This record gives sequence, structure tokens and C-alpha cells, in this order.
Amino acid sequence: MRVRSAGAWRWRLGLGLLVVALALVAAVPGFGVGVTPQQVTVTLPPGGSTTVAKAVETAKLPPASDFLFLADTTGSMGPSIADVKANAQTIINAIEGAGAADGRYAVANYRDTTANAACDYLDKLDTNFTNSAGAIAAINTWSAGANPGVDDGCDLPESQLYALHQAATSSLGLTWRPAAEKFIIWFGDNPGHDPICNELPGYSDPDAAVTEASATADLVALGAHVIAVSIVGGEGQPGLDADPGPTSFSYPPPCAADETGTAGQATRIAAATSGVVFVNPSGASLSAAIIAALNALPPVPVTVTPSATCDPGLTTSFNPASQVVNSGSTANFQETITVTAALPGVTLGCTVDFLINGANAGPAFRQTIRVTVGFPESTPGCKVTQGGWIVTTAGNRANFGGNARVPPSGHENYVDHGTGLHVSSLTVQSVVCSRDGTTASIFGTAKINGAGSFVYRIDVVDLGEPGTSDRYRLRLSNGYDSGNQLLHGGNVQIHK
Repeated sequence: MRVRSAGAWRWRLGLGLLVVALALVAAVPGFGVGVTPQQVTVTLPPGGSTTVAKAVETAKLPPASDFLFLADTTGSMGPSIADVKANAQTIINAIEGAGAADGRYAVANYRDTTANAACDYLDKLDTNFTNSAGAIAAINTWSAGANPGVDDGCDLPESQLYALHQAATSSLGLTWRPAAEKFIIWFGDNPGHDPICNELPGYSDPDAAVTEASATADLVALGAHVIAVSIVGGEGQPGLDADPGPTSFSYPPPCAADETGTAGQATRIAAATSGVVFVNPSGASLSAAIIAALNALPPVPVTVTPSATCDPGLTTSFNPASQVVNSGSTANFQETITVTAALPGVTLGCTVDFLINGANAGPAFRQTIRVTVGFPESTPGCKVTQGGWIVTTAGNRANFGGNARVPPSGHENYVDHGTGLHVSSLTVQSVVCSRDGTTASIFGTAKINGAGSFVYRIDVVDLGEPGTSDRYRLRLSNGYDSGNQLLHGGNVQIHK
């Protein structure tokens, strides 16, 4: 828009910057988010499991979010541009504080054209998606047009519909991430020309014409949410929702006989894209208004998915496997932790990241699990006696013999004749029998070749007399495993 009063400009600039110092710190929202409980510490026996209820409170914004800052940089926008330039880092801090830990930022601006010459361009990409420092550097290149009839926007309505269309398609050169949530922070003080067509100077889009309807359809197809901040109240600042007809004199001819745009453009576009419109009175802090608009943004659907990395011998499963909730709300899971390790006496761990839309959401969404694998509870009345010989998985003859009962007591002995391994129990810690009395497990500690203390586990199968179908297996904490072997001689007896 053309500047009508330099004095009014200077007054609004001074007032706007004064308000910034008072408003911005309080405007930054805070969010308590993450997984609860964040740490789980339990003791489980081999084969044991436990279930833990998990609550994942999601943030306002998904971690992978792409933001385009789209500004009207015509003549009347000087104070607002200065405000945003001075406080761009505060805006980005608010975005990332609202959950966009993996946020990327692009910067673009728009002006206008006339039937005879561009004023001085329809839109311009200042930077493709980059980090916060790159975006702030691009924002700092903005300046309001100051040359009447050349770069000040000419008449009041501007070319934002063209800019929004190009931002939503490939025409502006933006590379939106397919899996990221997409947002356009659009601010200006005047409505948009409707239509804009390829007969106008500076028009370079492959589509012959852009209207509010076509630009809105493009934004919806992209999945972008439009956050529109409308500056109103100053001279020549009717706002984004004003009727463009009464102040449109540079065109629409030759695009149409008359301006076809109507009042309420920003409100309709925001509603169609599940965005928000926020009115910023002239002279107030635009930066604070942008942050307030972010805070007022409707929730977006997010998918919460647990992703676990566990030590061998420990697994986790979740019900449900993933869950879709509105951002800012809580996803609830039942987490089952299961020990698949055969032997007690070790501590195992898992790290579980609760991903939001497939992206890591930061330390608050990471859970740690620590499981001490202990000796299982004995079966009351259980007694096991066994003796005989097997051929191990390695092909060696091994003799075994022993007895164990509840309360835990007894002695176990084992000799692998191929390796010279001699196992003699120090303790019997646990004796577990199946309900039908056909299988049993004996746990305890033992010395090997007369030295040390190692955890052992003996598994036996008793399928009746005379023992030709019985089985025996020995596992040790040093890694030794006889394998689950059929007896070549001897017998196993399980008593309950």
C-alpha cells in the first residue's frame, strides 16, 4: 500500500517498539509435555513380564514443523516489519517452545502490480527452508517500499493471493518436507486483489489466473495451516479482511471487468486451512500478536508411536501400537515389559522414544527402562531329582546328577567330558515346577572347575518311567549351554 503520511509512520513505529518491550516475555507460552512415567525400574524373573500405564502429553506443535513467514512489505508496513525484525528470535523461540524441536523456516514477501507495471513485484522468496539463523538473516533483509508508484504497493489491495498460491505450489521454489506439519505465518494490513492473471506485469506463474478460491484450494491440497495476523486501524490499514473493491484502482482490468474479491478473505482462508486469524491493532506489537495467534492455533492431529531399543533379553510391546490424538492432548498406552533372558543376575535396559509424526520429540519424550533379572519364585512342594548322561550340542558326553527341593536347597553336579568343564553348585536359589509336573527349572550359583561363582539354570523334562523320553539342559552365566538334550541314560523325576 502507498504511504500517505510519514509522520503517522514514525508515530506508529515508536509506539510499536515501546509495546514490544512490555509484551513479548509474557506472551511466550509454556508447555509441560512428555511421557509419564519417564523412568521404569523393576525386578523380574526370566520369562517374567509387567505392564505399565504410559501417558504421553503432546505439545502444541509437532516437532517436525515447517514455517513460512510471509509478509506484506509495501509502504504502510514499515513499523510492523521493524517490529518483526527486532523480535524474530523471540517468535522462533515461541515456536520451538511450543514443541517444534525440528522446526524449519522459510521467508518470503509480497507487494503488488498494476495494469501497466509491477509495483515492484508480486512476490519474492527471501530464503528457502533453513534454520533459525538463516531465517532471521532473511527477515532482516525486509524493508517497506518507500517510492510512490514504484515499490509501495500502489493501490491498497496487494498480491497476497498470488503469493499464497505460489507458496502452496512449486512456483515460489519452496521445498516443504512431505512428513512435516506445514504453517504459513502471513501478516499484512490490506486485502488482496482477486483475480490476478497472466496479463499483468510481473506475473510468472504457469496458471493463467489466481483467485481466492484457487489459492485456498492449493493451500488445502498442501495441508498448510494459515496463521493470518491482520494489522488494522492506521491510515490506509483496513486489514486483511477488508473489502478490496472500493480501494482497487490499479486493476483488475485486464483480468476482469471489476474486482471480484469480497470482505473476509483472511477469515475464510484460515478457516479452510484449520488456521487462525488474529487482529493486531495499529501501533501494537506485531510480534506479540504473532505469538498470541500461534497460541490460539487449533490443535492438529498427531500420531504418537513408541519406538524401543532394548538390550538382548528384554522386549517391550505397546497397546495400541500407535495412536492419533489432537496436538496438546494425551495419548495413553499400556506398555508390557518382558524378560526373554534365560538367566538371572543381570541388569537389562530399554530406551523408548515416543515419536510424534515419526519424528523425535526431544528428551521429555524419551523413557528409560531398567530391569534387574532376579531368581523366580519357587513352586511350593516342588522337588526334582535327576541323574544320567547326555550328548551336548557340541557333541560331547556330559554326566549330570543332583537334587533340589523347596524350600530351596540341594546340590547339582555336571561334567562335560569334551571340554573338561566341571560344575558344582554353591546354592540352590529357586525351584520351579509346572502345574502338570512334567517340567521344572532349577536356579542357583555354582563354581566352575573349583573356582568363581556363576549363575546356573537347569531345565528338565519328566515324561515318565523309565526316563527314555526325559530331557536335560544346563546354562551358565559364562555363556555355556549344553542344549536341550534327550537323555542317553538315566532318569529325571519331578515331585509335587
